[in-house]
Amino acid sequence: MKLLITLAFIAAFLNGWCCSRTVKDGHFKAPSSLGDIFNKNRKKTPVMKDFNLHTNFIEYPSGENDLVIMNSIQENYERPEDLDNILTLLNDGTGLDMRQMWEYFSNRMKRIEKRIDHVKSQTSEILSRLSTVDCSTLAEGSPSGMYNLYIGSRATHAVRAKCDQETEGGGWTIILQRIAHESEDLATNFSRELRDYKVGFGDPETDFWIGLENVNQLSNSRDYQLRIDLEDFKGDTAFAHYEKFYLEDESHGYRMQVSGYRGNAGDSLTNLGKLDNYTAAGMMFSTYDEDRDTSHEINCSQHWAIGGWWFNRCSWANLMGPYRLPETGNGIGINWHMWRNKEYIKAASMMIRPTRSYN
Repeated sequence: MKLLITLAFIAAFLNGWCCSRTVKDGHFKAPSSLGDIFNKNRKKTPVMKDFNLHTNFIEYPSGENDLVIMNSIQENYERPEDLDNILTLLNDGTGLDMRQMWEYFSNRMKRIEKRIDHVKSQTSEILSRLSTVDCSTLAEGSPSGMYNLYIGSRATHAVRAKCDQETEGGGWTIILQRIAHESEDLATNFSRELRDYKVGFGDPETDFWIGLENVNQLSNSRDYQLRIDLEDFKGDTAFAHYEKFYLEDESHGYRMQVSGYRGNAGDSLTNLGKLDNYTAAGMMFSTYDEDRDTSHEINCSQHWAIGGWWFNRCSWANLMGPYRLPETGNGIGINWHMWRNKEYIKAASMMIRPTRSYN
């Protein structure tokens, strides 16, 4: 009943247009609160005088006690005849300034709408952070391209990454990308310290590494699979697909666990149980400043200047090596030995997605 009376009271304000008493030179000053309006009109009519008796306010502060005023109306005007008196007062045009009331409520509604829009924006951002963990969580029908991912349960910022929504049903998050270059000088330098490999570097539109920490956070959340795509300088392509892929955390050296090969590029990570001294599976990640390979003679990354990788003694694959054109003939570059032996790879990518979602 109280709420109904209050709504009726406000509706009467908005519908009871009468001549403004504050018009000067064709303009009128809008009140800033209900308090301003009540203070102006409280002694003009019996109903307003009666309202003053029911309330204990001497003066209504502007803006602060609008809610108190409306509550007081609810508490003291519950009888039908009281509501009739208020409506009669408003319809006669002898009470409150209706233009001021209209202006007041219009301004209040605009402020409320702005707050609602702000809340909607914040809610949308929160939902995005909760849902867009990797490219497999994008909305159905989302195209391949660049997206903001919120990786890990404590993500405080977005990771800009590239999504492949076409290959084998899509949902792939590209964690490593090496593109073709006309000159070796145009390629991103992958000979970096471990701290760079931890956080990631490069441009996801060109040469890019998403970061060891991000890969660990992703692969630690559920079961992932890995796909590697390769292109040589003749334009031929090949791929290697691993059904299980996992990267351990920093305390375990970002050790790579990978198995379940299929494809036409050859298995240069697990080597199908052969050439164990060059197997990347089960190895920790090494850089020139952090030697974690199994060689007792050399630091593979430093000795060969071949960037970071999961080196054994050393490896039959390295997609993070320096970019080399075919005429540079030392065989140390981007390699996948089971496909092209020591020939350089022109372009390569590593991408991952959850296993169960696409089986």
